[in-house]
Amino acid sequence: MSLLSLIAVFLIEQLQPLNYRRVVAEPLAAWAEFIESHFNAGEYRQGVIAWCLAVLAPVLLVALLYGLFYSVTPILALLLNVWRLLRGPGMADRVLALDTLYINALALLVCLGMWWRTTVYFEVALLIGLLGFVGTVVLSKFILRGDIIE
Repeated sequence: MSLLSLIAVFLIEQLQPLNYRRVVAEPLAAWAEFIESHFNAGEYRQGVIAWCLAVLAPVLLVALLYGLFYSVTPILALLLNVWRLLRGPGMADRVLALDTLYINALALLVCLGMWWRTTVYFEVALLIGLLGFVGTVVLSKFILRGDIIE
């Protein structure tokens, strides 16, 4: 999936290029000018302090945001699936959201089982996978025929 995502990003970049100057260069130039105006008196020590503030502050901010997104991603995926399940424009969208919710819950349980080194979560993930498959088949049959039992 990541290869397809990269190809899609490169195609979008070719169709509508990102304005590099506005998005990246101008904020970094403003940050560098701010640091230079407050910490530049021509001494070596002040240059080191200015460099540390200019480089380490954005790096720490990016690392903090990465850690936040890394820890929130599974919960965010589940919440987005629940949102699509409740708001889906059609019944097929809701079935797909429910199926994806099962898959995300299954993946989260497998990861928790590996993290805590216990096999209980694998058994629960297997049951969720079976119930998810049966639920998807039943709901698909209901959408197609309007009846579950033949």
